[in-house]
Amino acid sequence: MTNPTQDQFDADVRRYVELEAAKADIQVELETIKERLRQRGEGKHTAPCGVRVTVSPNRRFNPQLAADIVPAELIPAIQTTSIDSKKAKAVLPPAMYEQAMAEVGEPRVVVK
Repeated sequence: MTNPTQDQFDADVRRYVELEAAKADIQVELETIKERLRQRGEGKHTAPCGVRVTVSPNRRFNPQLAADIVPAELIPAIQTTSIDSKKAKAVLPPAMYEQAMAEVGEPRVVVK
């Protein structure tokens, strides 16, 4: 892909900013609607338009809760040891930490 002209770059940045603002407004409206849908209660609900809505608890495995309820003899079977990026960044020299970084996906774009 070729580099955009300065005019195209400016147009892209302006449009990006417009879309981000619209996205924020849309996100607020979506959250408001989801809150009203949650008020239907847990379960599967079908709207007159034919679309199904499922309301269910948002659950996530909690290691601390597991540590409190799992018998001690089973703990080793569910434990892992792994390298933690936050600890690595705090302990390793910056150059070594950078060497451990791998590029993933598309380059990040930040527009402010």
